[in-house]
Parts: sequence; C-alpha cells; structure tokens
Amino acid sequence: MITKLHGRSLSSSMSVARTTAKVRMFLVSDTHSMVPLPASRVFRIPLPKCDVLIHAGDMTNTGEIFGFERTLDWIKEADAELKIIIAGNHDLTLDSEWYRHYGQYFHTTPQNPSQLFASLPSNIHYLNEESRTFSLSSGATFRVYGSPWTPEFGFWAFNYPHNIDRWNPDPAGQRNKTAMDTDPIPENTDILITHGPPQGFHDEVFPSGENVGCPHLRRAIERIRPRLHVFGHIHERHGVTRVTWKEAGGGEEKRETVAVLGAGDMAALARSSGACPALEVDVSKSGQALTENETLVVNASVLGVTREAIHAGVLVDMEFPVM
Repeated sequence: MITKLHGRSLSSSMSVARTTAKVRMFLVSDTHSMVPLPASRVFRIPLPKCDVLIHAGDMTNTGEIFGFERTLDWIKEADAELKIIIAGNHDLTLDSEWYRHYGQYFHTTPQNPSQLFASLPSNIHYLNEESRTFSLSSGATFRVYGSPWTPEFGFWAFNYPHNIDRWNPDPAGQRNKTAMDTDPIPENTDILITHGPPQGFHDEVFPSGENVGCPHLRRAIERIRPRLHVFGHIHERHGVTRVTWKEAGGGEEKRETVAVLGAGDMAALARSSGACPALEVDVSKSGQALTENETLVVNASVLGVTREAIHAGVLVDMEFPVM
C-alpha cells in the first residue's frame, strides 16, 4: 500500500505501538551503470534477499538510457518486496530542466529515459523530492522522503547553490522563489534518502579531508531525527554511524562509528566466495535496537574513488511499527 505522507511520524509512535516487525533493507548508491557480476567483484550476484532495496542515486555515469537499462534490470531481478530509487548528480537526463540547457555537452544524441521510468514495475518507486508511506506484507509501515539534490559540486545535475537551504522551513515564512521553490523535509519522516551527505557525516573528500556535506541537510536530520538516513555521492567515505540526539534541545549526545571498511577488509571481501558480501548492521530487537532519539546514518557508495566496485552495499535490520 502506498499513500501520500501525512500526519505524525510513524517511528515516534513506536513507544506506544505494541507490535513491530523487523525490516531488512539492502542499501546501495553510486553504482554508475555497474552491474553486479558473479565471483570476480565484491559487488556481485546473488544480491542478498531483503524486504526493501534502496538505491541512493548515481545509477548511471551521465544519465544515458543504456545505463538506466543496465541498472534497472538488476534492480528488477533483486529479491526484494519493495524497491525505492532516487537520482544523483550524474543521472543528468532525469533533471529535465538542467539537461535541456546542458545536455548537448554530454550527449551528441539527446537521451530521454522518461519511458523507462513511466513503465517501472509496481514495486519500484522513483522519488524526486517527495514523501510516500509504504506498508510491507508484514504490516511494517514507514514514511520515506527522497531527494536527488546536492550542493554545487562541479558541472552536474540536481545542484543547488551552497547558500540555499532546500531542507528546512524558512524562518521568515517565505521561500526565495526566485532561487528555489521547494518544500522542507517533513518532520514525520522515518527513512530519509538523499544523494549527498549531511555535513560532518561520511563526507570527507580525498586527499584534502574537507567536509563537503550540506550544513542545511545536517540541521534537517537533527530536526526530523529519522530512523535511517542513507546517501552516497562521496565514494571514499562509505560507512555507517549511529547518532544519539539530545532529548531536550538540539544537538548530538553522542555518535558511534558502527562500520567503516579499510583496504584490508575490502581485499578480504574481494577474495571471499559466495553471495554478495554486504556489510551487515543489526539495529532491530535481535541486535542493538535503535531508540527513538537515534538515527542510523549510512554512506552506501558501491564504487570507490577509482570508479571500481569496492563495496558490496549495506544490509540493515531495523524495526518499524505494524499498522
């Protein structure tokens, strides 16, 4: 069941909900037309069976149709009840206004993937700055907000000026519609999917070490405190962090690095055999369950800085209320 988002956060009702269900989510980003192949790569088939597959953007290199076809083919084949995808700055053709002006610099023949996305199977949902509520067959229900936008970062699509806040309410009550006309992320969001990171979370670029994440998005996740925030964009900072927010007032109480893979870990995964060796994180009741004041922050980039598939995705177990 899919409905438009309204009402209060489903995750905030977990303290009074008597029943929850574990949801297994397979998180990936920045595959850039890469197809999971057998044995020879870390990112390989068979992909892990899950309830929800999330792709946080950069499905292609430049938004070319064959790149979307390659990516959507393996997403369709993945064993998941629900699949949610967003675009990234490299998925140029999905930003139609930008592509109308600048597409000629990337493609000699214009590319238009609209038919591909218009004919997606019923269990694949493309989100573009929008919220939806999803219910699984288990009854687990959650609200998702997805957006492809990132701060200006080279000559790419879905970019906004660094001084523009796309993510939070305007304190003055009016948005600068000459700059951007957008709505803030609703506070009742359980899963936040953005292409880029919030400032200070898995956003350091190589070799400078500069934090390039968006400070406005950082304020937004503190404001809405989603159970999960998944993104990519910064290939070199794949990893998982658990954040505990202060109960009163703003700010963090603490943060814990749950998982960051080093070169040795990745080499070991590449030598392993069998199914796709996704990084596994259990924050359900059978693991170290999240509290209402915690967020799991995940950079799920599959490709590294050399554009090789060096990560295998992140597999997260998490509880959601049964509605």
